[in-house]
Amino acid sequence: MITDQEQLEELEFMETAHEYARNEKLWRSKTDYKAGEKASELDAKLWEMWSRSQWADRRTMAQSYNQFRLRLLYKSKTEA
Repeated sequence: MITDQEQLEELEFMETAHEYARNEKLWRSKTDYKAGEKASELDAKLWEMWSRSQWADRRTMAQSYNQFRLRLLYKSKTEA
C-alpha cells in the first residue's frame, strides 16, 4: 500500500522532472539564460529528491540518476 505522503512525493518528483526537461529544452534550443538557470536549480532539486532513498550506495545512485536524466531529456526533445 502506498501512503498519501509517498504519492505526493512521487507527484512532486514527476512535476519537477517535467519542468526540468522543459527548461533544459528552452535553454538548448533558444539559448534562454533564465531557463538555463532554472534547469540547473531543478537538476539540483531532482538529485536531492532522487538521493533520498537508501537503496544503493552513492556511486550507484549517481550513475542511476545520470541515466534517468539522459533518458528524460532524450524523451522530451523536440522532433527534428
